[in-house]
Amino acid sequence: MITEACCSYFEDKVNAKNVCEIIQIAYSNNFDGLKQKCKKILTGHKEEVDAVKLKELPKDILFDVYCV
Repeated sequence: MITEACCSYFEDKVNAKNVCEIIQIAYSNNFDGLKQKCKKILTGHKEEVDAVKLKELPKDILFDVYCV
Protein backbone atom coordinates (compact mmCIF):
# COMPACT_ATOMS: atom_id res chain seq x y z
CA MET A 1 0.00 0.00 0.00
CA ILE A 2 0.94 3.65 0.03
CA THR A 3 2.23 3.63 3.61
CA GLU A 4 4.64 0.80 2.84
CA ALA A 5 5.87 2.68 -0.23
CA CYS A 6 6.44 5.83 1.83
CA CYS A 7 8.26 3.92 4.54
CA SER A 8 10.43 2.16 1.97
CA TYR A 9 11.24 5.47 0.28
CA PHE A 10 12.39 7.04 3.55
CA GLU A 11 14.38 3.92 4.52
CA ASP A 12 16.29 4.24 1.24
CA LYS A 13 16.93 7.99 1.69
CA VAL A 14 17.78 8.29 5.40
CA ASN A 15 21.35 9.23 6.29
CA ALA A 16 23.24 11.10 9.03
CA LYS A 17 22.41 14.48 7.49
CA ASN A 18 18.61 14.02 7.38
CA VAL A 19 18.00 11.49 10.15
CA CYS A 20 16.61 14.06 12.60
CA GLU A 21 13.85 15.00 10.18
CA ILE A 22 13.11 11.45 9.07
CA ILE A 23 12.93 9.97 12.57
CA GLN A 24 10.14 12.44 13.36
CA ILE A 25 8.25 11.20 10.29
CA ALA A 26 8.84 7.63 11.45
CA TYR A 27 7.42 8.33 14.90
CA SER A 28 4.44 10.36 13.71
CA ASN A 29 3.46 7.58 11.28
CA ASN A 30 4.52 4.65 13.47
CA PHE A 31 6.93 3.23 10.86
CA ASP A 32 8.73 0.71 13.08
CA GLY A 33 11.33 -0.38 10.53
CA LEU A 34 12.20 3.22 9.75
CA LYS A 35 12.43 4.03 13.47
CA GLN A 36 14.95 1.23 13.94
CA LYS A 37 17.06 2.34 10.97
CA CYS A 38 17.08 5.93 12.25
CA LYS A 39 18.05 4.78 15.75
CA LYS A 40 21.00 2.85 14.32
CA ILE A 41 22.17 5.92 12.42
CA LEU A 42 21.78 8.18 15.46
CA THR A 43 23.75 5.85 17.71
CA GLY A 44 26.28 4.59 15.18
CA HIS A 45 27.08 7.86 13.41
CA LYS A 46 26.53 10.40 16.17
CA GLU A 47 29.55 12.48 15.16
CA GLU A 48 28.04 13.00 11.69
CA VAL A 49 24.59 14.07 12.93
CA ASP A 50 23.89 17.81 13.24
CA ALA A 51 24.13 18.49 16.99
CA VAL A 52 21.68 21.41 16.83
CA LYS A 53 19.03 19.32 15.07
CA LEU A 54 19.65 16.46 17.49
CA LYS A 55 19.01 18.73 20.50
CA GLU A 56 15.79 19.95 18.88
CA LEU A 57 14.29 16.45 18.66
CA PRO A 58 11.30 15.81 20.93
CA LYS A 59 12.33 14.45 24.32
CA ASP A 60 10.31 11.24 23.90
CA ILE A 61 12.26 10.37 20.74
CA LEU A 62 15.61 11.15 22.37
CA PHE A 63 14.67 9.00 25.36
CA ASP A 64 13.64 6.12 23.11
CA VAL A 65 16.86 6.32 21.09
CA TYR A 66 19.38 6.69 23.91
CA CYS A 67 17.72 5.29 27.05
CA VAL A 68 15.69 2.26 25.97
